[in-house]
Amino acid sequence: MRRIIREIASSIAALLLVSGTTHAADVLKIATVKSTTLGAIYIAIDKGYFKESGIDIEFAPLDSPGLVPPAVVSGSADIGSTGVSAQLYALAAQGAIKIFAGQAREHPTFQVNAFILSNAASAAGLNSLDKLAGHSIAISQIGSPVHYAAAQVTLKHHVALDQVHFLALQANSNIVSAVAGGTGDTGVVPGTIMAPALAKGDLKLLAWIGDELQWQSSALIASPKTLNERGDVMKRFLTALRRGLHDFHDAFTAADGTRHDGAGAKEALATMAKYLDQTPQQLNLAIPWVDPDGRLDFADMKHQLEWFEEQNMLKGKVTLDEVIDKRLAEDVKR
Repeated sequence: MRRIIREIASSIAALLLVSGTTHAADVLKIATVKSTTLGAIYIAIDKGYFKESGIDIEFAPLDSPGLVPPAVVSGSADIGSTGVSAQLYALAAQGAIKIFAGQAREHPTFQVNAFILSNAASAAGLNSLDKLAGHSIAISQIGSPVHYAAAQVTLKHHVALDQVHFLALQANSNIVSAVAGGTGDTGVVPGTIMAPALAKGDLKLLAWIGDELQWQSSALIASPKTLNERGDVMKRFLTALRRGLHDFHDAFTAADGTRHDGAGAKEALATMAKYLDQTPQQLNLAIPWVDPDGRLDFADMKHQLEWFEEQNMLKGKVTLDEVIDKRLAEDVKR
């Protein structure tokens, strides 16, 4: 009898020990605009990677990428997923946010953002990027990621920026309407946005940004307060995220770095479709390239800072050390 009592007591003690060391998962709220850019996060949620790291993910969906950094600064979100922009770098220079991991990049054969062309401009002879001089380029906002991308592609083709006119139209739908209507000669929008108009013949495809320019187009951000006070949680977040990034990368990237749908592509597209309210076929048109370890392209980001400074979109010199939390962020190997 005593032996039985001891065994029961031992079992109860073991249960108490387990319950005493078990605590609620840490919650991280991510501010974002719905996009395939978050594909790795959606995969990591569905496969339980965050749960295994003791983290629950919540989303704070927003209507515009420009609203993401202020959400992080205000504390209404712990993490932001957003495109890199002059606004983002300016906030980093003020000490309000830090970039701590990479997300999407434009990369050859990955068709994310497109240069679209009006039928009128095409009929007038604009049929290649080296003929952009004297034409307008519709973008969302001055200082936005697509502004930077469009400018770099224009310069690559030896067209000076004072020879083109940027039209800041705020919304992607406005860009498509302007180009389809002929009030904008060209524009830059996501491939999924321009697809219906292209199918109807309302505009033409001039080029894919990724085939023209490789650059760090989006990243993950957090406030210094969050990074300093919740360092352990952020490290666990990155561990889970990298598992999702590896799955995403392997699903869509061939061994030579080009776009190729592998064995995991169908499952990955189905997962994203649940979160983005689009069909897998629609999403398959806008798959970004991701670094499987979430590394950042420091060299490109340095160039971005220099260019935004040259365009007087930043006050003074802004350095990578002001922008990036190098305790967590890693540079891409070249």
